[in-house]
Parts: sequence; C-alpha cells; structure tokens
Amino acid sequence: MSVNRPCNQAVYLHNCFMKLALATCTKQPNLHESDIPLIALFKQYNIEAEAAIWNSPAVNWQNYDAVLIRSVWDYHLHETEFTQWLEALVENGIYVLNPVNTILKNNHKFYLQQLEQSGIHIIPTVFIPSTESFSIPAIVADSWKKAVIKPAVSAGSYLTKVFTAEEATAIENEYRTIACERDLLIQPFLPEVVSDGELSLLYFNRTFSHAVLKTPKQGDFRVQQEFGGHTVAYTPTSETLEAADKIIQHTAGELLYARVDGVILNGQFALMELELIEPYLFFGYKPGAIELFVKEAALLLNSHYHKG
Repeated sequence: MSVNRPCNQAVYLHNCFMKLALATCTKQPNLHESDIPLIALFKQYNIEAEAAIWNSPAVNWQNYDAVLIRSVWDYHLHETEFTQWLEALVENGIYVLNPVNTILKNNHKFYLQQLEQSGIHIIPTVFIPSTESFSIPAIVADSWKKAVIKPAVSAGSYLTKVFTAEEATAIENEYRTIACERDLLIQPFLPEVVSDGELSLLYFNRTFSHAVLKTPKQGDFRVQQEFGGHTVAYTPTSETLEAADKIIQHTAGELLYARVDGVILNGQFALMELELIEPYLFFGYKPGAIELFVKEAALLLNSHYHKG
C-alpha cells in the first residue's frame, strides 16, 4: 500500500490517485441509496471509492489507501469481530474516517456519562454496568412513570424497550440475563420526542452543515424512518446550535462526520446520542450537503497523506 505520495500538496487531490473503501454491511452490499452518489463525487478528486463489506473475508483491506466507515449497520451484533477489524486496519497503516480511537470510544454509550461530567447537558440517564443483581423498580421508583431500557452497545433500537413503572418487574426479569452480559442504560420516556420530535444536527469536519427534525409515527416512540418515522429539514435556534457546537468541541481528534441527536427539554437542548460511527447523514435534506461532505473528506485525506 502506498502512503507517501510523490505529489505537491496543493495539487495532490487532482493529480494523484487514491483508492477508498466505503465500508458497509451485508444488508447494504452496494451502499445505502443515499451514499451511492459518493462514488461519482469522489472521482472529481481523483479518488476511486467503492463499497466494501466490513466483515467479508473476500475483501483485502490492504488494497485500499483509506477506509470511510458508512453503513456498517450490523456492527453491534458482532462486537468483538468489529473491534478486531478496526484494530487490524490500524495495524496495517490504513487511514480510517472517523478515526478508530474515536469509533471505539463512541461504540459504548457510557460516553454520555463522561460528557455529562464535562458539563454537557444530557437527557436523564441511569448507567448500569453489567451485573447479576439490579432492581429496575428501584430505579424508576416514583419519578418515572414510563422508561426506556437499552444496551450500552446498540444501534437501530436493538434490544430497546419502552415500559411503564407497573411493568418494571417484568422488564427486570426479561433483561436479567442480558444484564449479566451487557452494560445497560435506563432513561425516562420523553413525551417531547412524540410531541415535538428529536433533532439531529449534522457536522462535517467539525463544521455545522444542516439539521433535521424526526418524529415517530402515531402510537410509536421510534423516530427512525425504517419504523415509520417522519423527517423534515430543520433550522436550529442559535441556542441549540451553540449547545451542539459545545458537544463537538468536547470531542477530540478528527471528525469527518458527527451527528448530534437531542431533544428540547424545558427550553434547553439535551443530548440523547452523539453518533460518530455509522450515522445516516440525511444528505437529501439540504442542497449541496453531500458535495460538502466529499470535499471535507478529500481535504482530510489530503492532509493525512502530507503530514510533515
């Protein structure tokens, strides 16, 4: 694999050739439809991009100069294998966006606890390290009439359930085995998600690009489109944008992409999740967003291969 390119930095993107893997999963072997235009756009920077299934034994990752993590949407089902794959990319000197260290830290939702300790306003959350003994009724007690339980390593509402205080004992029994093997989070069910929606603010190379508002279908709590959720373009207030900017500033290292998900609670933006691994980026909700994404990716690639 070629790393040190014999090109002048100012013209590198146009006169040098680079091969880029767009990492995806078996259910999206040719990328999600929203990412397919990336291939043609990267060609404008003399970057040959192609889909590559992250856990396919047929892929030789050393054939690539860099890997851009995109629709690896089954990674949470293969935690150990996913970590080993990322570490192998590093060992082979392959440049990864977002960086592997960032991905591994963001992989486990207890990062929310660290952000909260740093002064970031998050939604109320109880963090439960894996244990053989825990009491969900004691956790929800009198304060939460309805709550959400989820694994600390999860995606797409995997093993996520909404339950009432009356159902707490049944949920405890259901999750007892899971709790022995996985760290868990319990959060109050937020009626604001249903009534007002969940916000996603998109950042490319640490610069705000656009935002969307997501609402669940009637009778559901999940805002994802695959569960019938509805999404519209959204213009955040200056206060919300400032809160999201603060979250980005608390995250070290390169960030080609970041999605700040949250909800307005009592007039203040509260973080639900900071998506740094494989977020859907809602390119179609702002003209020029996907072109900006590719430009920022090319700039980071250029900078990486001309360090020093």
